[in-house]
Amino acid sequence: MTQTVTQAPLTAPRTVAAARPVASARSAAADLPWWVIIALLIFCAVYFHSKLDPGTRFSIRMGHVNYGPSWFQNQSLGPFAPADLAILGFAYLALINRFAKGWFTVSRRAVGATVLAASVVALGTVVGILHGTHNPFGDWRDLVMGVLFAFALWSTVLRSEEGCFRFAQLFVIIVGAYGAVQLIQFMGGGGEIAFYGRTPTGDHATLEYMVAMVGVSLALLRTRRSRSLWVFGALVGTAVVALGFRRYAWVELGVVYGVFLLLTDRTSRRQYLKGLFVVFVAVAVAVAMTWSQLHWSERFASLDPWQTKVENKYATTNQGHLDEIRDGLDQVQKSPVVGLGVGITYVGQRTARWKGDAGMVHNGLVEMWIKFGILGLVTYVGLYMALFWSIWKRRRGTRYSDLLAWGAGAFLFGNFLINATVYPWPFGVWEKSILIFAMIAVAFPVRPGSDNAVSIKDAVR
Repeated sequence: MTQTVTQAPLTAPRTVAAARPVASARSAAADLPWWVIIALLIFCAVYFHSKLDPGTRFSIRMGHVNYGPSWFQNQSLGPFAPADLAILGFAYLALINRFAKGWFTVSRRAVGATVLAASVVALGTVVGILHGTHNPFGDWRDLVMGVLFAFALWSTVLRSEEGCFRFAQLFVIIVGAYGAVQLIQFMGGGGEIAFYGRTPTGDHATLEYMVAMVGVSLALLRTRRSRSLWVFGALVGTAVVALGFRRYAWVELGVVYGVFLLLTDRTSRRQYLKGLFVVFVAVAVAVAMTWSQLHWSERFASLDPWQTKVENKYATTNQGHLDEIRDGLDQVQKSPVVGLGVGITYVGQRTARWKGDAGMVHNGLVEMWIKFGILGLVTYVGLYMALFWSIWKRRRGTRYSDLLAWGAGAFLFGNFLINATVYPWPFGVWEKSILIFAMIAVAFPVRPGSDNAVSIKDAVR
């Protein structure tokens, strides 16, 4: 007879009776093939980013910026990329798994959010077609890939608290191992090129995976399982982001640490302060060792958004991003209700020289307004606020998914702040989209039965 275990404080006394539900939860974890598929997809998302090819990932090209399309996300198979087909295949197998096991329960809240988002996308697509777009799917196809990835996770591995924990382990192992290799290459004189300097990684999406890994690792430090892995993830992720010199990633990482230091209880805050001190010392040593070589004084000075590339070569994009936002606001004023629609490009008055970037705005709210109108903007902000409120209400929870919601929510909050200020919306490339939806999925797993609702107090024994 299975015993149901309710949530309890982390410091509650141990009891022998809790061992049986733990075994039940662990036996409910998904089969190995699902974990293999997920591991391959996460690895590809972290590894195959916008570089020329894997063979030149760690080479230094001082004469030019070493950027180019990645074969995995390049639409080389008709309208599809290998990444698209991989996600579609995973979602198809996950759907079959649902039917085979009779998992037909669907959250009303999820259905409502999906219908609302789909209505906004449909409206933006229709408006774009009426305005003559030749690419009605380009602005939201990666958003759909992220949703399908989350659906596949819910249908396979995220059906128990133990499944959430194992997914977090897998995520930190893959991203942390990649970050460690990058740091080793960097210390050996290699690395990638970004903003006229050498970095462990210069890719936007890869750094966001590092920030998400730090959030997950900090959250699960409260458990007694795999503590070395969580310390490893926090240290490696912080080091890669700090040395990567992407200012938006610094802000995201600062938000993650700020959430854990300012919004947790007093006991947890003391633990995080001790860990943060160790991380701070490690990063300070790394910066000190590369101070003159990597021109850190100029890099810090470029944090001033009003500095131009004439004053500081590391501030190359500052003025350009601000000009993009102003040009985007001009388009909003022309069509404030329905926007221009998806797939529409324009040549801004200030950024006319950037022909390749026409229509992209380094402000997610303005970009949403242009593509999907005022309804899209309100929906975008409203769904994020509902997400944050749901996570906030679980701040005292003790399940794995509750802690992961706190860690993933810290990352999502930092990501939202960046997207709402100086960065485009997060669904422009497939790897960012599956990261966002993977963090949402792991924070809200499917709980088919009370046997799987095991509290951390019991699961860590």
